[in-house]
Amino acid sequence: MFMIAYQKKILSVIIGSLTLSSLAGPAFGHGAMENPKARQWECFSEGKHWGNPNALSKACKAALDNSPAAQAPFDNWSGFTGFAVAPHGVEQAKKGVPDGMLCSGNNPGFVGFNQPRADWTATTIQPDQHGNVGMTYFYTKAHAPSFIEFYINKKNVDPTKKALGWNDVELLKKFDIADGDTSIRHTVNVTIPEDRTGKAIIFTRWQRIDSGNEGFYNCSDVNIKSRDGSEIPEGGGEEDESTENGWIHKGDFITTASNPAVGEKVRFRLMGGTRGDNIVDVYYEITAQNINNHKWVIELGKLLNRDHSNFLQIGQKDEGGNITFNEFLPRHNQVFVSDKNYGYAIEIVSHSDAPTVSLDRYNIEPIATNTTAFGYPVIGSSDKTGTAWKWKHVAGDTRITASPNNQAKTQIRVPGGVNAGASATFELIGTNPKGASGKATLKVNVIAPHVTLTGPTSLAADKEGKFTAKANFDNGNGQVKYTWSLLRGGHAVSGIDQNGSVKGGLAGGDYQVKVMAEHDTGERSATGRAELKVFGNGELPANVPAYNASIAYPTQCTKVSHNGKIWQNQWYVNPNQEEPGTGGLYGVWRVEKANDNSCK
Repeated sequence: MFMIAYQKKILSVIIGSLTLSSLAGPAFGHGAMENPKARQWECFSEGKHWGNPNALSKACKAALDNSPAAQAPFDNWSGFTGFAVAPHGVEQAKKGVPDGMLCSGNNPGFVGFNQPRADWTATTIQPDQHGNVGMTYFYTKAHAPSFIEFYINKKNVDPTKKALGWNDVELLKKFDIADGDTSIRHTVNVTIPEDRTGKAIIFTRWQRIDSGNEGFYNCSDVNIKSRDGSEIPEGGGEEDESTENGWIHKGDFITTASNPAVGEKVRFRLMGGTRGDNIVDVYYEITAQNINNHKWVIELGKLLNRDHSNFLQIGQKDEGGNITFNEFLPRHNQVFVSDKNYGYAIEIVSHSDAPTVSLDRYNIEPIATNTTAFGYPVIGSSDKTGTAWKWKHVAGDTRITASPNNQAKTQIRVPGGVNAGASATFELIGTNPKGASGKATLKVNVIAPHVTLTGPTSLAADKEGKFTAKANFDNGNGQVKYTWSLLRGGHAVSGIDQNGSVKGGLAGGDYQVKVMAEHDTGERSATGRAELKVFGNGELPANVPAYNASIAYPTQCTKVSHNGKIWQNQWYVNPNQEEPGTGGLYGVWRVEKANDNSCK
């Protein structure tokens, strides 16, 4: 029997058998494979590529060292692009992305992610009895119509010894995304051949069907278990701790019988683990703005799919086993879970039950220090009186603490010597006198000291230039000193003052502007650099053709001059498509040698 401790209206309760099983847990671009996770996303998730690159896994450190764009492919994990002109098929893709670059797309600066290695972090996948595995693609920006192609390396190709080419992979599945589909992720059932076990690469191509011709290229490293559940044969590669058993249907999501009132909350819980703990516990408030037209059902379903997709999917499964949330008939959606031992419960919680816990901030990014500890205040609150408080450290670095832990207001303390990349998760639990509780989650991610330069990328020799710098540890109180220098060929030269002003009259050539930012306590310091091209004697207009809006630029990284700067196209440009300097963050034209320019 399932018992509710306090007065609640039960919507529906579907409990799976909670056995003693272990629980395995979870810009610039537009999308990437979420499960099994793409290489570059896996490396980005390690969180050490800026502050502590030597602490990266060996494969990710090698990717950093061998990518001319350095940290850029980590930060741009969802933007591994290539281009295939209409009709956007494989033959067109082969022309846009050469052999050996399938894992990076046609990004010369990202080539470190194509390296054949045995130590890429891999996801273990377990096909069901029919060979199906649920694979999830996540979009930071939706494109429809489009399609995703799922490939696997051929059985006679060893991905630890050879960078993938087009003849090294075979198609497993093509998934079409219809025009008008605004989903931020799709879970697709992909059939793994029965004779495939051990280490492999799942290569995906998500291709837009439009004049932009843009596609997104990912490699996900996997270890494949046999359909009968046997272990990977010896020599099949290293495993990580994640598992994939396909999506198991558990029951209805929200039925037409469920009608909460404004001011009430709908509580969704997913239960499992060794004690039947709440793996997911979400309270969703019903308001005057979301009560009509099933809006709250849609919002709750999307929230669960967005934040908890490793454990559950809300939607409808088609004949191919693909799960998609139905916004048009939201009460027809179903609950699917990743482990047969999970169960779920949905309840309406009345006004007098669990308190709603809020924080004045939910994310803290402390900047690493050498020896000094810093505290960061966080204030919690509740919509109920008489709430008892408890701060709980639930994950991450135990050197990061919350004190006091029995009040709504606390200090998150990060001691000196905790390096960038360290993280911790805390929960503030509020309990009312009847024992009902709510909670809010705080994420702490320690980042590295960093200084950002802004200024011109090129100058005429007779012109002056101005650079500015701002360190992420500069609070504007005058405690940070900036020291400027100008380098040419690696050697310091005159030509810049301590205000960041570059003097006119420099000889033509390539320079580097360098600034060191240092806090007066000595606890934090960072160095930043920017490339500067000085053109002399009319070199800019003579050597680089002016931008011509009436012609196409089919070759990536073509140089044009426009408004005193050199620009390079990141992909095919149609006539009158975009003027250099007008495209913003996702523009096709990027300034030569700028950080967001993939042409190196």
